[in-house]
Amino acid sequence: MFIGIDSFRGDKCFGNNKSSKTPNINKLIKNGVYFEQAISVSDGSYTCMGAVFTSLYPFQSGITTVSAYSKSTKIFEKFRDAGYKLYGTAPCTPFFINLLESFDE
Repeated sequence: MFIGIDSFRGDKCFGNNKSSKTPNINKLIKNGVYFEQAISVSDGSYTCMGAVFTSLYPFQSGITTVSAYSKSTKIFEKFRDAGYKLYGTAPCTPFFINLLESFDE
């Protein structure tokens, strides 16, 4: 299972001084894989998620704009073609429209 969540603030959701209650996320961290020192490839969501989905830096993949990101998410089609079920939720914005077309629900 891959869970990608955008816009988590580390100071609000993680560490000893966090101000949010996150019992379910805490369980996922305890029983899953958690990267304490993740380093972002960019300051934008689409370039970062594009790097996750393509295993390439933005300058290598060419994903430097929202439209390039939307056209590059073929990895989800490959998972679906291999028999995986894809479920996702996202805001209904142009950023996510092409991405969600590959999902079952």
